[in-house]
Amino acid sequence: MSRNWTPIALAIALGAAAPAHAQVAYTDAEVASFAAKWQDIDFAQEDRICQARKYAKGLKAGRAAFVQAHPDYGVALAYTTTRPEVLDVTTRKLRDVQKLHDSLNAMIAFMPPADLAQMCERIVDGRRDTDFAKRIELARDLLARDVPPAPEEPLTTLAAEDVSRIVAAVLQHADVAMYLHPDVPGRVPVHIELAAPYDTSGVQLELYGKPVQQSRDGDRTAVQLTLKPHGERVKVEVKYDPEGIFGSVDVERIDGAWKATGAKIYE
Repeated sequence: MSRNWTPIALAIALGAAAPAHAQVAYTDAEVASFAAKWQDIDFAQEDRICQARKYAKGLKAGRAAFVQAHPDYGVALAYTTTRPEVLDVTTRKLRDVQKLHDSLNAMIAFMPPADLAQMCERIVDGRRDTDFAKRIELARDLLARDVPPAPEEPLTTLAAEDVSRIVAAVLQHADVAMYLHPDVPGRVPVHIELAAPYDTSGVQLELYGKPVQQSRDGDRTAVQLTLKPHGERVKVEVKYDPEGIFGSVDVERIDGAWKATGAKIYE
């Protein structure tokens, strides 16, 4: 994405403002390799969102100029390391970068054509100011601030009858329901898609006067739900591309009933 706001967005999304507790000492080559792969993901993202011929031509020329101006980029991109501790951190960070872009894609899909065109013009023009040395310093800072994620609790298994109740708690939570818009044509019945292993659970639930329908095989029009149960608590990851939202809802069994106890939904 644009070099003006990608570092800011990454700082927010990847937790770059967390206390600095460096767990790994990186060589210059390892930092440059991470920076080059990060740069390559950004190049690919720009190609995805600015596909019109006039932009594609400018992006191709901009990439060629970048590679010519920074021969160290190609060297760093081809560099590989066998240190497991480095691979663990850099792979995780690059995965986070890609997740951020995937989330942004959902929002960009709903941008007015004029706004998208203006953004693509800025991206093409911004290529002239791209400096790989600056990207390496950003990469060094991001890696230095890495805080290893806490070990995940082992997942438990939900009974079939609990899945419908948990899904109901999520869809009826105010922070999720506000995006379902039953007044919009085609939104009722509500469609959901559950991630494995609950994709064949057979949810029995009625919303807005009609049974909720289950989709499979990557239905982008459905509310996508991933259930992660830990005993009496379930974290449900939520993604709804038509509204460009993502996040999670916490559900707990309280007095025998599944109730949503909190939600973090982002646009």
